[in-house]
Amino acid sequence: MINFGFVSPLAPGTSTDHTRPWKGTAACEEDGYMTGIKNLLRVMRSTTELIEKDPLNARRASASKATHAQGALSVGFGSSPMPQSQTQMSTAKNTNPSTAAAAASENPYFGVETLLKSVESGAIAPVKGTWLIGLHKRGGRLARRQDLPPEAFWTADELRRVALALGDDFGLLFVSLSYKWLTKVRKGRDPDHPDPNGYHLGIVALVAELYLGLSGIGSNLADAFEERDLGPPELAMFWDFPSLHQEPRTDAETTLFGQGMDLSTVWYGHSRTVVWMQTEVPEGFEGIPYATSGWCFMESQVSAAVKPAFLRLDLARRTKKAMEYKYGPSDSDPEACLANVCAQQRPPPPSPERVRHLLETAQRFTNPSDWEKVAELYRAFFESISTQVISLNFRGLNWGPADGVELAKVLPRFLVLQTLDLGRNDLGPTGGKAIAEYLKSGVGLLTSVALLGNGFDDATVAMLLELKRQKPNLATLCGLKADQTEASFREWNLTLQDAKLLAPEIAAHRSLIKLDLSWNQKLGEEGIQAICDALKGNHTLKELQLYECGFEPAAGKHLAGKLRAKRSPSNRNLHWDNKNMASSAEAARIVDLYRSG
Repeated sequence: MINFGFVSPLAPGTSTDHTRPWKGTAACEEDGYMTGIKNLLRVMRSTTELIEKDPLNARRASASKATHAQGALSVGFGSSPMPQSQTQMSTAKNTNPSTAAAAASENPYFGVETLLKSVESGAIAPVKGTWLIGLHKRGGRLARRQDLPPEAFWTADELRRVALALGDDFGLLFVSLSYKWLTKVRKGRDPDHPDPNGYHLGIVALVAELYLGLSGIGSNLADAFEERDLGPPELAMFWDFPSLHQEPRTDAETTLFGQGMDLSTVWYGHSRTVVWMQTEVPEGFEGIPYATSGWCFMESQVSAAVKPAFLRLDLARRTKKAMEYKYGPSDSDPEACLANVCAQQRPPPPSPERVRHLLETAQRFTNPSDWEKVAELYRAFFESISTQVISLNFRGLNWGPADGVELAKVLPRFLVLQTLDLGRNDLGPTGGKAIAEYLKSGVGLLTSVALLGNGFDDATVAMLLELKRQKPNLATLCGLKADQTEASFREWNLTLQDAKLLAPEIAAHRSLIKLDLSWNQKLGEEGIQAICDALKGNHTLKELQLYECGFEPAAGKHLAGKLRAKRSPSNRNLHWDNKNMASSAEAARIVDLYRSG
């Protein structure tokens, strides 16, 4: 920064720059601005190196240096299958392929590189979706990996080229199948076929046709290929029987098989890949069902942890309408989109100890000794994500009080967590107090929690507000960002208690321009009154939407007057629900009264 009002010449034969402090006159000196910037960059680089080497110690280093944990990642869990929920997930939506690839060096469950290397190593051979469709149409039967022709598989070079070309949509290319083997594998002998009559193949082929845009009117994968001019859409499927080396195996194949088993959790558990759970079995099947199969349980838990609903589908929920119309996802006609109707609900991520207990006591294995291997696979997966995730989004999952209690038990394991979204659930007082106890124990790096729409009582709200007062680093309980200009809580089932949580943040907010509270019938006059009272401290809000908020016409007149009295000098547009007024003419008159004066 240079003040041109005060300059003086340097002594003959001397030079300087903005990286070295110097003093000319009292009003003309280098204050070390660029030196400070360079020092800050050095601190950020050293923090990044710490994160890559030791995420646990990096948390302490990050807190002490007041820097951002650059290697940490954000994960979405929201139930909404709409495309925009991708922005709630994983690394930022605007990252380029090289950024995504770099993320893999930090954690295999977020970048593209580990997926690609699993193929380049020979451990996993992804099958082409179009080849599976053709096999089904020819009436063929799936064979083990060693017996399939080369054209059934992606080459490593081809897969890398397409995955990188897809950029942030690379995950849509990778599809993993979780299903129940229909016959028993007998060690040391040729395995019985997992799908002897093509039952699974038939279902997978039909869904693949829809996903590739060969039937119906489109999918997110088909759109991604078209946007990047990549030609006809294709998918890369991990299906254990054709993707892993099967018995009888050579020594080299046995080694690759073990590596492939370990890497399968990356395909299932990756934040961006697609998982199809084929939970159906043919009529008359007498084996272990999908729900109690130990391997299937592990695959379903891993796929649930860091993946939004529209990427994790239970194919047993498919409907004739969706199969004939569109893969999706879409919010315009969700009943006609497969990604909407098959989006699978998920529980809070269980701890490795709980999974181990369930595998040992409740789940069943064809080979009983497998449970320890499966437990170890989940432990490694959980520890990898819990030391990297900075944002958890559990919005709108219909969780109840018990889910809140279970989540509170596992949240302390997420060491670098910064934002937590639990909005639009039904945690109730019990679940809310469990989350409050977690916050009370120490928020660490946590700065943002979203808790509106959970049916809390006054005692829970009071507890949360007191916690926020005691913990200045906890900036919000409503998920509002400091620089946020618009906020919509439309149809969040908000109550008076939610208004009490929201009002203090509205009063203190310095950027919010638009607030939508429409279609929250339980807010009522008292809840809207709390919001109105908060506006006396807010000088930025210009648009407030209050359609269908559960107050009577007389209350509408009163609240309009309150809003007029508390408005800031800037113009605000009052959007009011005519149904809450005696007539549309009266509504217009009240709006005019509000704007005038």
